[in-house]
Amino acid sequence: IDASLHRVERFLSGREVRKGCGRWHRLISATMIFLFFVLLWVLFFRFYEDCTCSYGFTQIEGCVVERCAETGGNEKTLVDAVYMAIISFSTVGFGDYTP
Repeated sequence: IDASLHRVERFLSGREVRKGCGRWHRLISATMIFLFFVLLWVLFFRFYEDCTCSYGFTQIEGCVVERCAETGGNEKTLVDAVYMAIISFSTVGFGDYTP
């Protein structure tokens, strides 16, 4: 894993990583990789799944999936998208939101 992170880091920074600072570089690299994937999830939840009519007993009365926002569906904000991305990517999944 160390060698893989060093390769990614060399590719991103274009320079050799000093051996004495390896611990911090690994932490920073892992954090950047995590944030990259959280950003992908945020984009997914913000632009692809930005509105929901829910399903089952939580179905919103009169909501039509094709025209979700116009028919009173639940629209997600950027804050909702960040929240959903973090709980989904970290696999916590509190259960407060369902598809």
